[in-house]
Amino acid sequence: MSSVQEVTSLIQGLYHALGDWQAFARCLDPGVTVWESDADRMLHSTAEVDALRTRRRAGMTPATVPVSVAPEDLLVDAWGDSAVARYVLRAVYPGTDPDRCYRVSDVLRRGEQGWRIVHHHSEAMSPHDRAAAAPPPSSRPAGTPPAGR
Repeated sequence: MSSVQEVTSLIQGLYHALGDWQAFARCLDPGVTVWESDADRMLHSTAEVDALRTRRRAGMTPATVPVSVAPEDLLVDAWGDSAVARYVLRAVYPGTDPDRCYRVSDVLRRGEQGWRIVHHHSEAMSPHDRAAAAPPPSSRPAGTPPAGR
């Protein structure tokens, strides 16, 4: 498997593991730095990422938990033991709530434990940007509603 395929698999696996903190954290370097739209500063370490996750979960109800979160338009480049992944992350919510989309860039490094994310930058997209990021109907998985429903 090529480095690009390995990184692509890691990014896809990251979001499949979203409800499993231990599996999710294994994709992150312990010293990861993170920019998130709802964080007031850069986070430093998986412990700080976990604290943000805990705050987010405290405010959730069954109606506000996404039914799916998946990367779209994933583009990966790798150079030796370094890689960059760029994608739109789409969170689909139950009922009539509109999808939420985020622009994401991940910087990865390959070490003894394999590929790990060393920096993650996620920015919430505006409703206008979300509509522009909607996948064409032919590329949307069966049963997945369009953006903004």
